[in-house]
Amino acid sequence: PAGRGTGVPLECRRGGRRVAAAGTGGEAEGQAGSRRPPKGEPVDPLGISVSAGPARLLREMELPGGVEVIFVETASPAWEGGIREGDILLALNREAVPGVDAYRRALSRLPRGVPTTALVYREGAQLYVALRYRSG
Repeated sequence: PAGRGTGVPLECRRGGRRVAAAGTGGEAEGQAGSRRPPKGEPVDPLGISVSAGPARLLREMELPGGVEVIFVETASPAWEGGIREGDILLALNREAVPGVDAYRRALSRLPRGVPTTALVYREGAQLYVALRYRSG
């Protein structure tokens, strides 16, 4: 299809600075379709499934804790905000999420329909992504 694999300019903020990046139109298309979360793993209202963060990585990177994103539904608030499988969520709406229970508590307190942020660890860097937790 037209547009598949074409470069798309992206811009994010890291440490208060604007950082340019590029993605391809085929990334979302390639993940759409018959994707399913791992068996037994619920998909939450943000459109993700999480598990305990890998202890070794958390130790090596000197991270205080976090949860690993093991599945992201396309066209979900998490996907649209830029969260991807393999990311480690460190905080949700400025509330630390050192484990799955803390993540679920923070998720239950998110204001619906209001923009919020998540602090994510990805490929050696921490970055904030904006999310809009939809009501209903």
